[in-house]
Amino acid sequence: HDPPSDNAVYQQFIQAVVQHCVDQYGAADVGTWYWEVWNEPDYAGYWTGTMTDYYALYDRAVDGASAVLPNILIGGPATTSFSGISAFLQHCQSAGKRVTFASSHCYPGGSGSATTADATALVSDNTSRLAQITTGGYTSSTVKSFNTEWNTSYSGQGGMTGPVVVSMDSHGNAAFILKAVKLLSDKNAGDTPALDVFSYEALSDIFDESSGPSGSYILGKGGTLPFGGVFGLMTFQGVRKAAFNAFRMLNYLGSRRLSATGGTGSDGIDTMATLSTANDEIAIIVHNDYKTINTSGADGVRLTVSNLPSAWAGKQIFITAFGVDADHSNPYGVWLTQGSPSSPTEAQWQELRSAQHLALLQPVCQTTATNAYFMTLTLPRQGAALIILGLKRPLTGRNALVAMEAEDYDGQSAVTKEASGDSDMGQSIAATVSSYVYFENVDYTDSGVGQVQLRVKADSSTTVALHADASDGRLLGTCTIAATGGAWATQTCALSQTVAGVSRLYLVFGGDMHLNWMQFQP
Repeated sequence: HDPPSDNAVYQQFIQAVVQHCVDQYGAADVGTWYWEVWNEPDYAGYWTGTMTDYYALYDRAVDGASAVLPNILIGGPATTSFSGISAFLQHCQSAGKRVTFASSHCYPGGSGSATTADATALVSDNTSRLAQITTGGYTSSTVKSFNTEWNTSYSGQGGMTGPVVVSMDSHGNAAFILKAVKLLSDKNAGDTPALDVFSYEALSDIFDESSGPSGSYILGKGGTLPFGGVFGLMTFQGVRKAAFNAFRMLNYLGSRRLSATGGTGSDGIDTMATLSTANDEIAIIVHNDYKTINTSGADGVRLTVSNLPSAWAGKQIFITAFGVDADHSNPYGVWLTQGSPSSPTEAQWQELRSAQHLALLQPVCQTTATNAYFMTLTLPRQGAALIILGLKRPLTGRNALVAMEAEDYDGQSAVTKEASGDSDMGQSIAATVSSYVYFENVDYTDSGVGQVQLRVKADSSTTVALHADASDGRLLGTCTIAATGGAWATQTCALSQTVAGVSRLYLVFGGDMHLNWMQFQP
């Protein structure tokens, strides 16, 4: 919190940190990283000095960092609002110090007792930051605009119960996120984005700004409380919140924005649509955000997609609809129906994890493509829907073709999580005879998979049986695990059949072993 007692020593420290990163990862990689100097120097909780003291700190950081990487991507001031950016940039210009981005934070709902959060404030915040860059003597092409913290409220440290904080756990933030991204993308100039970094606060409820052990509110409650009004997209225990699923929706969008009309930039229905690079998929997000968080009811939507690609004419296309609202993709809603347990049972955790996945509003269906497509839906307020039209079925669950972390299971029996000690760090699971884990909605694609890689550690040879839908369900294959002598090893196992489609996957262990991750292959 305090300015350095010796700025020269601080400069040497920063130089050593950057040099270590270059030694570890290489100059080419580290040269793409953004280095933000300090955090909120205009807030006494993080900085006891003056802004002049901060400028001295910044100068020393730049000198130390650029001694290793002359073209390092570095900036600041990471203030609580845009208002101090112009003065900061004027200092950089007069002092001749490198700056490649200007950063600040924005929380439209303000304090944790607020009842409203207006996503349009994130647009005006960026407009004001860009103006500060100009008045600071730079252009947006030489100094980029970064919003390095945003959420509904700055009071997500844990324990508060105002609507703008509860929305971080509930479905409320999903539509807020989607609206903010849509409105900002409306400001794009061709392929040039309105801003270059838009960083949601925060990834996980493993968060250290509270009074609990290691600064964690959830740890202070014993580590078992699923929801406590903390910023994260995921709970402390790794359950994905509804807000996480808003970002999953965004991840489905294609590379080319399509014209979408009929929405509103204020309260109510709005939409954004994209076309994939290969012209084989259209993704449409419809959100129904209201700035008053506790807004109930629903609104009807008629969706018209005109001028479908001519190459689609007469072909079968897939119609896929996902939703995030009180009843879909929202483990917080399930937790409320459970009576808000502070330490859920394994059965209750399984219910919560089942609700963490992006949920289908209806089964995937097919229709013959014509020039247009029409759809009506009723969208709850503070809810969102993703509609995908495409020549191929999109991914509707866990992607079996990328590594699935063993500890990210949806349910288990007699399995424990542990620090892996593997080269990729993170966690793994320890299993014993007849124990099992299962994973919901594993999507093997319609083309199917024929083998699986397992990252394992075993003192003696054992087996893992893979079943569909139940621990004694259809056998997909039995993998013989060779002893690894106490070290981690990747072993490949052929399945007994080609596995396609989407289903729940069980791994039933034949003996003691450790599993870090698995990845299926065609």
